[in-house]
Amino acid sequence: MTAAVFCIILLLAGFGVLSSWEVAAATPETGTFHLKKYVDVEQTSEATGQQEDSDNPSGSLYGKEVVPGVVYEIYQTHSLGNTGLIELENGPVAILDNGEPYKTDANGEINITGLPLGQYMFKEISAPEGIQVSNQEYFFALPYTVGNDPEQLYEIYVYPKNEWQETGSLSFTKVGDNGKDGLENVRFAVFHEDGSAVKDTDGNDLTVTTGLNGSATIEELLTGKYYLLETENPDTEYITDSTTKYWFEIYNEISGVKARAFYTDASMENKIKDADGKALEDGTIINYKKPSIYVSKVNTAGSELTGAILTIYEADAAGKATETIAKDKDGKELTWETTGSPQDITGIPAGTYILREEVVPRGYYVAYDILFTVNEDGTVTKDSATGDIDGNTIIMTDLKYGEVMPEWVALAIGKTVTGTAGDQDKEFTFTVELTYEDGEEVTEEFFYDGSKTGTIKSGESVKLKHGELIKIYNIPLDVEYTVTESDNEGYEVDPGKNAEGTIDEIGRNVQFTNHKDKSGSVDNNNDGKTPAVRPQTYSKGSTTTRNSTKTDDTTPLMLYSILLIAGMGIVGFLLYRKRGKA
Repeated sequence: MTAAVFCIILLLAGFGVLSSWEVAAATPETGTFHLKKYVDVEQTSEATGQQEDSDNPSGSLYGKEVVPGVVYEIYQTHSLGNTGLIELENGPVAILDNGEPYKTDANGEINITGLPLGQYMFKEISAPEGIQVSNQEYFFALPYTVGNDPEQLYEIYVYPKNEWQETGSLSFTKVGDNGKDGLENVRFAVFHEDGSAVKDTDGNDLTVTTGLNGSATIEELLTGKYYLLETENPDTEYITDSTTKYWFEIYNEISGVKARAFYTDASMENKIKDADGKALEDGTIINYKKPSIYVSKVNTAGSELTGAILTIYEADAAGKATETIAKDKDGKELTWETTGSPQDITGIPAGTYILREEVVPRGYYVAYDILFTVNEDGTVTKDSATGDIDGNTIIMTDLKYGEVMPEWVALAIGKTVTGTAGDQDKEFTFTVELTYEDGEEVTEEFFYDGSKTGTIKSGESVKLKHGELIKIYNIPLDVEYTVTESDNEGYEVDPGKNAEGTIDEIGRNVQFTNHKDKSGSVDNNNDGKTPAVRPQTYSKGSTTTRNSTKTDDTTPLMLYSILLIAGMGIVGFLLYRKRGKA
């Protein structure tokens, strides 16, 4: 047989596609493998029956489209011995391209030279999106013979063909929890079964937004399994469900490409159900309304109050009120006058807020601000020690004049007197000044109790003696206070004449300690006990004279003793002289 090229056609099982093989003469030591990948532009499944190149206008591959980027596994399964094919001792050996599986180049080709003689297997493992991957395993041998012709051929050409993967579409409707009202402008992201984002024609993550009556359609989805995730819902009355995966499938059927939706997982066995446990109709997604949120303004008896003006402010990261007033679902600022029933603020966006009483009803103290958070699911949590939450109702309580709630103590003032001369029965005067952050004086009157009971407002005073303490209630948060003590002449005062600070949720505690010792004594231990008397010394410039009798100065006593002894001696001497003369 001459060295002319022999052409053969092998039928390869896989989607019913006939692939073409071309064999040419080669050296007897190694073999060469050529592969050219193409798809049928007309999307037919007929075999070409020819081996011509797709660039040849007269060949049956002309008009077909080559496919770059198709990845193949290629293995040698047997070697060639004297008696024929021999199974490899350690199993199949991968044929790699610089350590990686072979991939068709820009011309849709794979070319491998210098292959050891033996038997090989190749199989597609991935292809660009839109190309249907064949899972069929194909085998070839080097060298190759055709029919009964004894001539061995060492160069093989393979032209495997694939179909374009078919596409379908998904249409669905987003409705409210009444099952009727379509929700517009709700946005969804689309994901593959493996969690990767589906891309649009520009390479961006694919999203779809519901239109009129809540309807939406996703076109040209390849067959396979997907899921939707809700990412945005502008209607703040409804929960944005960003966790539920709405699974659907695009699949082939005899009558064409179909879609089925929505399921709880990729098994596509369990339909998603509504709140009553009923399976939803195909292509229906329900959005549930957030629970209603109310603000209740009450007195300590729980009765709703009228005439209070309340405002909700957006809070910053530190939990402090900003100047921005929160808005309801219709864009209206949330500030209102109480009318004797709870205020509905349902639809306020998720976030952190401050509820503040701007105007207090007559006869009541101003309530503390309440810091609260509206969660994504519409539930409410309280973030401050003040206020109460009952279900999804925020409760702000006003105190009548004279009423006391100990947990609302805002400022405590206490008095201690020490020292040997400290008068623990003396009353000292304490003046309280209260101003807002902007310097404006607080004009409200506040109740106090403890050692004494009464009311006080900025600029007024209260008298306290040793061991007494008063607790002033319900001063608003962030009010700046100054407490000044007077009537304390001759005392050492700690912390000084004034004590200053800002009211916070914990409450402020101001303790004044006055210390005074008797003249000439020092309370070294500051414990109020009389110290031991210490010897005094004369110093230069002292106004004390030496003739002053001091219990701790022995000099005059010695002088008197000497003079007394001398005087007695003189008297004795004179008596002796007189007796001698007689």
